[in-house]
Amino acid sequence: MKASSKLIKFYKGIIVAQVQKKMVQDGALVSAEEVDTLLKKYADYDFTSTKEMTMEQLQELVEWSFQFAKTIGLEIDYPPDELDNEIDLNI
Repeated sequence: MKASSKLIKFYKGIIVAQVQKKMVQDGALVSAEEVDTLLKKYADYDFTSTKEMTMEQLQELVEWSFQFAKTIGLEIDYPPDELDNEIDLNI
């Protein structure tokens, strides 16, 4: 099953954006595209488009992204109802 567009928007619009903002605050000059590539590499999904990922793959990418965020001292902030229970974010 292909990943939902809502989950893709959550990943790119919230996770990637917040990770990029934190990295820039810490002195790294990175674009959102570079952060997306970095997070995919961290999750072993190099060169995979989010549009081509299955729901399971995208959920794993989100989980790995949350873990990466913690390594740089970032707690991802998102509205609790953002995903309508599409993914378990109790990481």
